[in-house]
Amino acid sequence: MGDLISVIVTVYNAETYLRQCLDSIIGQTYHNLEIILVDDGSTDCSPEICDRYAETDKRVQVVHKDNEGLVRARKTGVTKASGVFVGYVDADDWIEPDMYERLLRHIKESGADIVASGRIEEYSEKTLVRRNKVKQGLYDGDKKERIYRRMIFSGSFFEFGVYPTVWDKLFRKELLFHNQMQVPDEIVVGEDVACTFPCMLEADKIYISNECFYHYRKREGSMLRTPDSKYNMRVKRLQQYLYERFKEFYCWESLHKQIDIYIMDMVLNGALLDYGFRFAPEVGHQFLFPFQSVERHGRVVLYGAGGVGRQYYRQILHTGYCEVVLWADKRAKQLLDMPYTVSLPEQIYHIDYDQIVICVMEEEMADDIKKELERMGVDASSIVWEDPVI
Repeated sequence: MGDLISVIVTVYNAETYLRQCLDSIIGQTYHNLEIILVDDGSTDCSPEICDRYAETDKRVQVVHKDNEGLVRARKTGVTKASGVFVGYVDADDWIEPDMYERLLRHIKESGADIVASGRIEEYSEKTLVRRNKVKQGLYDGDKKERIYRRMIFSGSFFEFGVYPTVWDKLFRKELLFHNQMQVPDEIVVGEDVACTFPCMLEADKIYISNECFYHYRKREGSMLRTPDSKYNMRVKRLQQYLYERFKEFYCWESLHKQIDIYIMDMVLNGALLDYGFRFAPEVGHQFLFPFQSVERHGRVVLYGAGGVGRQYYRQILHTGYCEVVLWADKRAKQLLDMPYTVSLPEQIYHIDYDQIVICVMEEEMADDIKKELERMGVDASSIVWEDPVI
């Protein structure tokens, strides 16, 4: 009959999509499933839907509880789980019919403790396939270092090396239980990061699959919450927890740097929402400051006070990532409406700085500015330009 897999579905006011989600689990080609529905205090028809499925399929069990948040709901589910392996599905998503059959096959053939697959992102007008940035295959022993060194930060901002989401994976029960139960209930941003990455660090073997079985519904109501007055405090609590959990591992130095970049991602995401930096075509180009190429807390000259420079400045101002010691532009005399004094480039001679960031969109123009700065005696290694368009 095969090993029992426990599938945990945390449910909160998901009546619109819940039936599609549950039908996709019940219809799995791998039948030896224990389906645990944790109703986290829903106020719509979700509790009744859960109960009806439990009445028609003996594999389904329902836990009704007060609303205590996602972390507590997941702990409730994993505590009830009796399977050898455990997976999660969000109540507004759905999965391919052979997902658990295929993931279990990878575990059986490789002896892995975790198998991580890709996902299919379902938007209202398009579908995108997303895979992990780590090559498919088994990672054990020293090979795991290939995952750990870019697990949290792939090398590009807003991109993980391995997606931390719990729902596109299958875990050995003991490994997941140990790490899920350690996540503090007050973690309300980065809940998946706080569980999945410790699991990967403790795993003896990890299997990465390029296959995509999970349909992740990208709708406005299920997106990350709009930052509120407590957002930065919540991000800080997550950072503290990640430091506490990760510092015990041998690759702490690499992990520490990746955590800092991830937290900066989250803070910047907050700024994008909170200060109007929205990824929307109707507001024109969106530009991202080259955080990964600029020294944190360094002294920076911004060269260019157009659209790119203005967005860079606002991002620096909000995040406090570095210090702007000079904002330079040849049109300084015409730019009197800026929130920071804009000076002529010749002022670079009279200040101390660590790096000069060129704030223009076109690479050809950036090359011309770089040549001009070098003629002024600026060290080429201190000049930074990256394509700013998000």
